[in-house]
Amino acid sequence: MPEYQQGTLNAIRSRPDYERAVVFLHGFSGDRDDTWDRLPGLLGTVVADWDIYTLGYATTFRPDLLGVWSADPDLPILATMLKTQARIEPLRRYRSIALVAHSMGGLIVQRALVDDSELAQRTDKVVLFGTPSAGLRKASWVFFWKRQLRNMAKGSEFITALRRDWDARFKPEPGFDLMVVAGERDQFVPSESSLAPFPRHVQHVVPGDHLSIVRAADSDSPSVRLLVSALSEVPVAQETTAPLALAAEVPDATAVAHIEARGDEMSQQEVVRAALALEQR
Repeated sequence: MPEYQQGTLNAIRSRPDYERAVVFLHGFSGDRDDTWDRLPGLLGTVVADWDIYTLGYATTFRPDLLGVWSADPDLPILATMLKTQARIEPLRRYRSIALVAHSMGGLIVQRALVDDSELAQRTDKVVLFGTPSAGLRKASWVFFWKRQLRNMAKGSEFITALRRDWDARFKPEPGFDLMVVAGERDQFVPSESSLAPFPRHVQHVVPGDHLSIVRAADSDSPSVRLLVSALSEVPVAQETTAPLALAAEVPDATAVAHIEARGDEMSQQEVVRAALALEQR
């Protein structure tokens, strides 16, 4: 997996006369550019007057063992990193910001908005794809392993405080346009976590699994069209938000040894499959 310095921005489009910027944040074990694949670039071909950035930060599948490897930052630190990036160039110059996040990145966004009133006031749009806002049951088997997954676990101190603080600050209306998006075949983050913490009118479902919902083949892909509607303030037809079925993976007794040997080399797809397999052991 590529190694990025914490908080690095990549400009997909940056023009001095634009006053609005979209910032994409990736999820656990993802990275600044590959997670989103073509989506930010495709968005730029159909949406005008928005600069577009992807934001990278440290998240790997390596165990957080101090003295052996440098530990990845926990989610409160990454939320502070996002707040810091918003206050310095190039993001500080924008009048308004749209935050688009996948999976763990959506938790970083929510915590930053709760903690920073200035960022919340500048934020116009928030779109969360496959974010475990109510926690991730499948993170429980690695409580001892990764702080980021420990933060994401259902019932964790981080999730409990986030839901309490978010509701206290942003209900009934947050002051920015919010969309929460689930994949109809997402086996990793169930709809009761990605959709249920929020009002029905902001819930949406698009085709795909946890990873493919943020991959776009062309500008007509559902995720691109959803972002276009968010940024252009065009109403979107409400999708069915019935609970998504979770498909069980076949248990793999060698998964732990495999992860220990190759954890930092595994693709996002392999990480998700390993997590699902271990959950069934």
